[in-house]
Amino acid sequence: MSVYEEGGVSKAAIELGISQPAVSNALRRLNEHVGVSLFARDGRGTSPTAAGEALYARIRSPFQQTLDAFGAFECFSPASSVAQFSISVCPFYQPLFSGLLARELWVDAPNISLQFKSLAPATAFDDLYHSRLDLILAGGVSDRRGEVLDPLLDDCWELVVRRSHPVVKAVECCSIRELRKVRLIALTPPGGELPGVFKLLIDRGCELSLNTDSFGVVLDVLRRTDFASLMPSSVASVVCSDGRFIRSSLPKLPKAQLHMGWLAARESDPGLRWLREVIRRGVADRMALANA
Repeated sequence: MSVYEEGGVSKAAIELGISQPAVSNALRRLNEHVGVSLFARDGRGTSPTAAGEALYARIRSPFQQTLDAFGAFECFSPASSVAQFSISVCPFYQPLFSGLLARELWVDAPNISLQFKSLAPATAFDDLYHSRLDLILAGGVSDRRGEVLDPLLDDCWELVVRRSHPVVKAVECCSIRELRKVRLIALTPPGGELPGVFKLLIDRGCELSLNTDSFGVVLDVLRRTDFASLMPSSVASVVCSDGRFIRSSLPKLPKAQLHMGWLAARESDPGLRWLREVIRRGVADRMALANA
């Protein structure tokens, strides 16, 4: 199972916490037992043969059912359990989720702690596979096997500026033509690409004057200058709640999509299942406020 899902003997050994020779020997004995080769080496590493694909398809469901049966005996109580979860999240959404979850944990789960990490697209899914992360909240979709990606929200983009901005006024619907009159600051994940919506605006003649990987820098620049930034409406509603900033809708832009990802092998983990439900409930409540 691990060799198939990890895509190689070395990665499977790391995931299982045993040596590579131990995995290789176990795979050799399995090949001898079934009488065919289940994996073949190619230029990209180790790939399943047709027999390997067929065997995985037959044993995956019973294996998961066995894990679920053991999981049924696990107990998790938010009020009394002690646990820490590590979450990787797009920089734009970090203040939203940290605020939503902090309130929930403070009241109902005092011994549960969360560690938020800025999403690093190049390593996020590897970190998920090797248990350095529990959840990913990301806009992109991975093509790797063994994970679940659940659509979390479909958000509108809004333009956010300081209240006394000379061009953009509150509650106005902003057009591309008006966007060309302002200087934009973009927020890009560390080591990631510029968000697609900013690329679209640049192609339409808008000016991107600054790019950063820090949400705090974005807010500081907006507060001190006439720069403007695009934010999902759920985040913009939080940023503008104290009256220092205003937001304008941008109905002509594509939606900002966010997915929640986790390992399929942890589908029945009671603590992680509770955390996913808390996130879904918090997002639904926040979107209701943002659209009110």
